[in-house]
This record gives sequence, C-alpha cells and structure tokens, in this order.
Amino acid sequence: MCLGGLGYHAIKRPNTTFDVFGGGSFDQEYFAAYNLVTPNPTPPPPTISTAQPAVTRKSGEAVVGEELNAKIGGRTTFTERFSLYPNVSDLGNYRTEFDINAATKLKTWPGWQISYSDVYITDPPTGLKGNDQVLSTGLRLTFGKGAF
Repeated sequence: MCLGGLGYHAIKRPNTTFDVFGGGSFDQEYFAAYNLVTPNPTPPPPTISTAQPAVTRKSGEAVVGEELNAKIGGRTTFTERFSLYPNVSDLGNYRTEFDINAATKLKTWPGWQISYSDVYITDPPTGLKGNDQVLSTGLRLTFGKGAF
C-alpha cells in the first residue's frame, strides 16, 4: 500500500516514457505455515521435518524506482519496472521488485507475450529462499482497441 510520493517523467515522448519515483509505503507480508525439511547427515531417516508457524510481518518502507514504457514499431510494446523498498521499521532489510514484459501483435487481435518477474526479500522466514521468479509466455487476445 503506497502512502504517498513523488514522480518525474524523465523522458516523455509519443512512443517512450521513462519515469522515476520515490515515496513511502506500508508493507504487510503473509507467510503460510510450512514444513521445514533439513538433510540428516547419517541415514536413516533421510530428512527431519519441523513445522514452521505462519508469519505476518508489518513494516514501513521507503520506495524508489523507475519505469520504462516503449512502443517499438507499430506491433511491439515493452515495459520494465524496478522498485527498491528499504525497510524503515527494521533497518538493513529491504525488498526489490523487477518486472519486464514484451508483447507483439501478430494480426489484428492475436498477439504473443513474454513476461519475467523477480521479487527479492533480504529476510525470508527460516528455510525459505529470498527470491521468487516467474517466467511466462503465451498467446494474447485483444478485444476492442487494446493497447496497440
């Protein structure tokens, strides 16, 4: 949830915009209960499972970032956004979000899209990784005018 901030169009052209922004936000993270599996050096058993409770964290954050939107030719759009959230409630911790997307119009209504997203936190709960990454691609159907 964004509490407020400022932004600036560093580049604003008909086919390209590049924005920088900063401000403050409130973050509430939910981590469901899970089983932590750790290797045991002497078999058997091969694993020891420890139940980890659900965790909810709330914190204030600063936010700084940038966003690029570009139309390449008449058929392709490209977007990229990076945000850094330094935690002001727990100094030294932060999270980042990076998203990139490209979409190409194949004909009047079908298109192809590819997206990549990476979310990183410096202090994940015990046994969890700090990165979530997603790569997806697929066909895109546009009804009406659409973004192109």
